[in-house]
Amino acid sequence: MLLLKSAQGKPDPHWIDELTDKSLKISITAVIPNVATVPLTLILEKS
Repeated sequence: MLLLKSAQGKPDPHWIDELTDKSLKISITAVIPNVATVPLTLILEKS
């Protein structure tokens, strides 16, 4: 289980990009301090 939080401790918004019988793709926008803000997709696959 993952709990995504902002630097202030608030829940980080995320959304589901794709849901199939074999996978789930969850996307967030990640902020890397002093570097960049980047999109990030977590892909979970059933094995």
